[in-house]
Amino acid sequence: MDLRSKLIETVSVQRVQLGLLQTYSETLRARGNPALAQIVEAEHRSLYGRVYDAPLPAEAYDASDLVPVPDLTAPVMFVSGYSGAGKSFAIKRSIREFPQFFPGYRVTGSDCPVKTIDVPSGCTFKGLGLHILSAHFDMSLPQSQNETVVWDKCIRALRASGTHILHFDEFAHVGRIKTDAELRKVRDKIKELPDRMDCPFGLILSGLPEIDKIIEGDGQAFRRVAASIQIPEISDDELAELPALINDLAKLAGIAIDINFEEDEFLHRHRHVCRGMFGRNVDLIRYAIAAAKLSPDRTLRVASFAAAVHTAVGWPDELNPYICSRWETVETLKLFDHGRPSDPFVRGAK
Repeated sequence: MDLRSKLIETVSVQRVQLGLLQTYSETLRARGNPALAQIVEAEHRSLYGRVYDAPLPAEAYDASDLVPVPDLTAPVMFVSGYSGAGKSFAIKRSIREFPQFFPGYRVTGSDCPVKTIDVPSGCTFKGLGLHILSAHFDMSLPQSQNETVVWDKCIRALRASGTHILHFDEFAHVGRIKTDAELRKVRDKIKELPDRMDCPFGLILSGLPEIDKIIEGDGQAFRRVAASIQIPEISDDELAELPALINDLAKLAGIAIDINFEEDEFLHRHRHVCRGMFGRNVDLIRYAIAAAKLSPDRTLRVASFAAAVHTAVGWPDELNPYICSRWETVETLKLFDHGRPSDPFVRGAK
C-alpha cells in the first residue's frame, strides 16, 4: 500500500490545488476554450470557499465574462521550497485530485493536459528539449542539433499530445542560473512558452527557493504569474497533527502503536531529524512503519524511528536524535544528502 496516497491534506497542498485550477482555466482561455475554462473556474471558486470558508473575492480572480482573443497569455505558477519540503508531492497529488480535468496523469500514451518534466541536473535549454523528446516521445536527435529546431519539434509533439500545462520539476537544474545572461535566457523562455500564438503553454515551475529570483525585477515575467507558493517548514499546528497522521498510517499498515507523544519529546525530535520538511517527515514515518513490521509484535515505537535512521546511515544510539540525550546538537543533514532518504528497508538499500 502506498501510504503517501493516504496523507492528510495540508494548507500547502490546498494552495497548490487552487493555483493549479487557476493556471489551467487561464490556459484554456488562452487556447480558445472558454466553455471548459468556466467549468474549471467554477471548481476553483468552490474549492476556495471550502478552504477559506468565504467566497472568492471577485477582484482576485473572475474571468467568467472574458471571450477568447488571440493575444491572451497563459500563466506561470511557481512552487518553491527546500529539498524534502514536499513540493513535488503537493503538485502531483493536486493534479490527481481532479481526474475529471487531468485524466491519465503520468500514464504513458495518455492525453492528460498536464505533463511533468523531471529536469535533469545541469542541463541547458537545448538539453532539456532533447530530454523531453527522448523521455516522453521516444524521439532521438543528435546533440549537434540547433536549439531552435529541437524546441520546434518539442512544441509540435507536446501540442499533438494534448499538453496544455508543462510542469518543470526541479527547474533550477536548467543552467543553474549562475549568470545574468543565463537568467535573462531563462526569463525569455518563460515568456516565450506562454506567449506562443499557435499554442500557449501554462507553466508550473517547482524547485529550490532560488527559482523565485527568476521573476525579480522583470515586470513582463511577473505579470504572467498566476500563483507563487512557498512550501514552508512544518508549522506548530502541523506538528500537533502528526500523532493523528501517524496513528492513521499505522492503522492502514495493520500495526499497533506505542508512543507517548506528550512525554517523550518525540514530536520535536522528529521535526529535528526531518529538518522541518514535511516530505521528509512522511518518508521517515513510512520507514519507521517498515521497521515496526519487522518487529516481533508489529508495534510502532520510538525505537522503530531510531531503527530506521540507524539502518539508513548507521548512526549509533549516542548520536541518534530519536533516543540520545543531546538530540538538538546532532547534525541531521547527512540523512538527506540526496534530498530524500533512500528507503532503508528495500532490498539492496545500503
